[in-house]
Amino acid sequence: MSTLTQEQPQSQEQAQTKTQQQVQQNSYFSFKEFVLLSWRFKWVIIIFTALFGAGSVYIALSIPNEYKAGVLLSPSDEQKGSGLAALANQFGSLASLAGINIGGKGGDKTNLALEIFRSKQFLMGFIERHKLLVPLMAGKNWDHTTNTLILNDNDYDSESKKWIRSAVYPKQVIPTYFEAYENFRKRLVFDRDAKSGTVFITFEFYSPYLAQQWITLLVKDLNSYMRDQQHHESARSIEYLTKQIENTQVAELRNVFYQLIQEQTKNAMLAEAREEFVFKTIDAAIVPERKSKPVRSVMVLIMTALGGLLSLFGVHIYQAVKNVTRN
Repeated sequence: MSTLTQEQPQSQEQAQTKTQQQVQQNSYFSFKEFVLLSWRFKWVIIIFTALFGAGSVYIALSIPNEYKAGVLLSPSDEQKGSGLAALANQFGSLASLAGINIGGKGGDKTNLALEIFRSKQFLMGFIERHKLLVPLMAGKNWDHTTNTLILNDNDYDSESKKWIRSAVYPKQVIPTYFEAYENFRKRLVFDRDAKSGTVFITFEFYSPYLAQQWITLLVKDLNSYMRDQQHHESARSIEYLTKQIENTQVAELRNVFYQLIQEQTKNAMLAEAREEFVFKTIDAAIVPERKSKPVRSVMVLIMTALGGLLSLFGVHIYQAVKNVTRN
């Protein structure tokens, strides 16, 4: 019995060893067959890879260059703090007894300005105000020799100055400002540094000159918009506070209202005098000299490698199908 029990493990080990050797041998022959078959159809693989490479070069060259212009901004000093915050801390409870909300935590309007920057109303108004609909929606390339934007003739007739593009609902022949906003918004990128508070804004377009002009105009228009908003708010606040002074006989409240009027008057004067009201330009946008995309070398390498792999696997699939049908 003991002899039989010893022989059984030995036979099992021998069987496992033999199986492993067969697997290694089969894998060796499989790899060998793979190499031999690839070598057999090497010209087919080379030709298909070359065709993919040539096609990738053609596609890469047909994609127009785009250029990215950027501007670095910092919140203006006036937006980092406000005299209204100090008045709110000092007289907030007293004013609340009279049903008046002085306001809260200062005049930091950076977050508000950034949200307005991204808003549909502001960007659609910007596109309409500066007449950017045609270059934004019909532009397709840039001629660097003449520094002119090339328009798509299938979308816009430059001679008659009419839109002729084919549009499928919900799009229309004449692009809407909302469609233009979506196109503009995807080219606009915001990056805010949480530590320093600086904001880096970039815009990407076919023409480097238009990219630089439009991003500069955007910052200028935003400061102008926020300055007008501040002016109107101050005017309404002064009017309201003046009426409150006439309606109250409490000396402490009248003193608070006079100080608030003084603060609002100062804000209105700063808004009128300061061109960079919300954002101060740290590093102005310049005309980019290098394209931001496309990265043609990477495109060609990826598509050529893909062509080589597809042709390689195609050859082996063809041979496998042929072997099956033969058997």
